[in-house]
Amino acid sequence: MDSKQTKKRLPNGIEIYQNNEGETEFLFNEIFHKEMYFKHGTVMGVGANIEREVI
Repeated sequence: MDSKQTKKRLPNGIEIYQNNEGETEFLFNEIFHKEMYFKHGTVMGVGANIEREVI
């Protein structure tokens, strides 16, 4: 874990390490509320640098 990362529990109960709370909230909203990245029940196209923080 990088020293600038903080641990956060998302509203759905998933615990993650984040670098930027604004990015975390933005992605959570897009993935879980708007379902913008879902295709056939799988999260698609998140990007490697952020994906490690989301999953």
